[in-house]
Amino acid sequence: MTSLAIIAAQPMPEALEAEHALLGIVLNDNGAIARLGEAVTADSFGEPYHARLWDMMAGLIERGRLADPGALKARLADDQSFHDYGGIRYMADLMSSAPPVTTAGEFARRVNDAARRREIIRIAGEAANSARDPEREPFELLTEIEAAMSALTVSAAPDGHTLVDARDAAVELVRELDHEAETGVSPGLMTGLDCIDRALGGIFPNELIILGGRPSMGKTALARAIAMAVARRYPDRLVPVFALEMDRRQISRRNLSALSFENGHGIPYRDMKRGRDLSGEDRAHLSDMGQRVPRNLLLDDTAVLTLSHVQRRLLSLSKRGPIGLVVIDYLQIMDMPGLGFGVNMTTALGQITKGLKQLAKQLGCTILLLSQLSRKVEDRDNKRPVLSDLRESGSIEQDASIVLFTYREAYYLEREGPRKGQSREEHDLHLAGCARTMEVICGKSREGPVGTTRQTYFAECDVIQNEDRHHG
Repeated sequence: MTSLAIIAAQPMPEALEAEHALLGIVLNDNGAIARLGEAVTADSFGEPYHARLWDMMAGLIERGRLADPGALKARLADDQSFHDYGGIRYMADLMSSAPPVTTAGEFARRVNDAARRREIIRIAGEAANSARDPEREPFELLTEIEAAMSALTVSAAPDGHTLVDARDAAVELVRELDHEAETGVSPGLMTGLDCIDRALGGIFPNELIILGGRPSMGKTALARAIAMAVARRYPDRLVPVFALEMDRRQISRRNLSALSFENGHGIPYRDMKRGRDLSGEDRAHLSDMGQRVPRNLLLDDTAVLTLSHVQRRLLSLSKRGPIGLVVIDYLQIMDMPGLGFGVNMTTALGQITKGLKQLAKQLGCTILLLSQLSRKVEDRDNKRPVLSDLRESGSIEQDASIVLFTYREAYYLEREGPRKGQSREEHDLHLAGCARTMEVICGKSREGPVGTTRQTYFAECDVIQNEDRHHG
């Protein structure tokens, strides 16, 4: 017989004596159940009859009624277990043999310990059965097991295990503020872009940032610029980019174009589609720029991206070093298992954003998640995005620490022409004035103000700069 079979054949953990003691204590002193709080529930009891007794007693006491053998007998007359256990005589024995009420906490601990051992065995058994199913994906299975065990770990933790003294937390925060003031080093990651550094104070760990925009508003360009900036400024941090919209060649063209612009050459990324369209000087310059792309900027251009794929990649990557920023482009084209089988789009997107938020906290990193906006934006005169424009916005907005939008007025001016009462000359002058302006709108920030920052956008080279730098 294998060790697993031997374990399976053993009886489930139980604490019948402790269950007897708790039931007797509460029958003698109904107030004891309030002093135990939520430490013990009916699910804590291994004997089903005891669980029903406890549930019934708790219900009576909660309604201000007396929970004694007489009240219980009236409700258990049709319960076969009541008669099998000796009826009201059994309850009288529980009361007569009950230990002092001051020992209730110790017996509650014993009852809960046995309940948690049974739960561990149940989770392990289900895991073993699922692991034998060839249709189950191992990482998905491990994720489910981890979630179940994590929940059990929290419930089994000693009192105060997850609590932090509020004074200690405040003192630690003041130390961090003093350190920042003395050294000038912000706890957030800086990018050199006003829309992040000035508006948000930088990029902070444990946060899910949503970056939304309609097509051609530059949201992918901004995400790429942020990722590149973080990777260059913090070479000890890994910056993975999950790209569904573009493959690694397209991203590389934009990276090289932006670097060439920065170094005074400015080769548009569209000119890089074919090598024969580039001069020898251009190719030599791009070769030099290629050596300047940071190695800690990592690209994943998988054709199908799921939440479990992101989790698997990031958990594996975290073993190589700390992760600073994760970029995912974009939410609505991620694969959503179960969609259409009792799961609607809003629920599916909510599962992804919730999972990513938990992952950011688990890894201590920031996740920048791009999101498409509703077409309703196009129906308004003022096309600047607002929170309600997020497609299936409820859970997305709720899970996000920060919501940013990109908006380019020039895009609409080029297509709509002069407005009513406006001359062509006035229209063209207005267009020329905002042709390179990208507005980055902060629609939500849990720890800061909302508002708009203007950046200068050189679309041909995928470059985003601060306005004062451009005009200076």
